Amino acid sequence: MVYLINKNEWGYQKLNGALHAGLEHNYRYKKGTGTINLNLRSSAFTYDYDFSAITLCVVNKNDLGKININTRVFGQVGFGNNIPYESALYVAGANNEELMDNKYTRSMGAVPPEFGGYGSLTNHFTAGGGLNLRGYSGYLLADKQKDGTTRYNYKGTSGAAFNTEIEFGELFKFMNFKFLKNSIKMNPYLFGDAGLINTNFSYESTKMSDIMYDAGVGTSLSIVRWGPLVNVAPLTIRFDMPLFISRLPYAEKDYFQFRWMIGVSRAF
Repeated sequence: MVYLINKNEWGYQKLNGALHAGLEHNYRYKKGTGTINLNLRSSAFTYDYDFSAITLCVVNKNDLGKININTRVFGQVGFGNNIPYESALYVAGANNEELMDNKYTRSMGAVPPEFGGYGSLTNHFTAGGGLNLRGYSGYLLADKQKDGTTRYNYKGTSGAAFNTEIEFGELFKFMNFKFLKNSIKMNPYLFGDAGLINTNFSYESTKMSDIMYDAGVGTSLSIVRWGPLVNVAPLTIRFDMPLFISRLPYAEKDYFQFRWMIGVSRAF
């Protein structure tokens, strides 16, 4: 457990087995492309967990000349009485199963350990996935109840989100890196995210949070070709600055302020 970025978000000495089934549909339209993914998941093979989920994700990429607009619509409905932490739906980004599938985020190293974890402030690590409300990366989303107890809503089983990015890198010729034969690409963008997540325990009736928002500016640096290393997959590094969030962390004072985070790969 000690080498994991979010080591407290894993079940210890438990087996998490599941069956997955999915459908993917790719399509084209005037000035754009799209992908629809429908995924089903159900616990199987072991008795340590009881969790099932239906997930739908629709991504559209629109080429409007020198400006590109990308959108992502995401929804998940989850069921179960014993939910694995690593398989849950996270507000800010990818869950730990998805982090484990990426060689750059499966353990400490490329990402400093102090960038991860969850607390009363946002942190400096983001990974595309989940609801992808990147402005809340690392924040526990504490919610004080009427009985005086506190619930942490940074993860759940069901939720919905809408994400958009407006890329404008083609407006600036110096970002094309043509002298490198297009092996490196840099693309700045404006982004906005909105979403909500369930706040109930598994034995309670479903209750959803208020809609949360974030907005800011970011840039991606993609290494598309690695020269003689032809079998190395492309790598995208992101630097996001969510300057506005609608739900203020406990230890912050301003909705508008400078926040930054680094991530590997993008959700769409």
